[in-house]
Amino acid sequence: MATPGQLVSCLADLTGIPVGTITLYDRALSEAGYRTKSGRGRSAAQVTSRDASLLLITTLNGGPVKDCLSAVEKFSATTIRYALDASDTWSQRSFGRMAELPRDHNFIDAVATLIDCLHKDPALLSGIYRDAIVEVHSPYPHGYIRIYSVSPISVRYTIDPKSSDNDYFAGRDYHEVRSVGLQTLLKLGRLIYEGTPQ
Repeated sequence: MATPGQLVSCLADLTGIPVGTITLYDRALSEAGYRTKSGRGRSAAQVTSRDASLLLITTLNGGPVKDCLSAVEKFSATTIRYALDASDTWSQRSFGRMAELPRDHNFIDAVATLIDCLHKDPALLSGIYRDAIVEVHSPYPHGYIRIYSVSPISVRYTIDPKSSDNDYFAGRDYHEVRSVGLQTLLKLGRLIYEGTPQ
């Protein structure tokens, strides 16, 4: 089991984003009640895959710390809006616990479950070329989970196009994409369940 400080350090090592920046995101998530909290030392909180998912998405989303809670709220409102083909929803694929996600799950739920799945059953990815990629797009918040294995899966999560939070067509054409792959997801799983990313 890992502490919030270990999660912050691990993400900094994996992404190259400064520890100080990720610490500020983590503190904002904790103070807003999004991340598991507890004391220090032996009574320090033990992070979950949901905590890792939230901090990973917030870190990849980037931007000012003051805006990270708004981004979390928007990513919490996402649902599956697009899949590579009609069978590309988790319930129609045999991809571990991903198939058990409720119909109304969001991107944060999916990334947390993916971290769990890959840690508990790394054989889910088979074949010569295998990878799992989590993409976070900003400033319009949406994300992709792409699985490359024997049968590729690509699922897009976004907010309702009719939502007042949808500022995609607000006259800006700036778009940023940040992603992590299988190595990061596996190391986060090891950190959460074994206490070390190695």
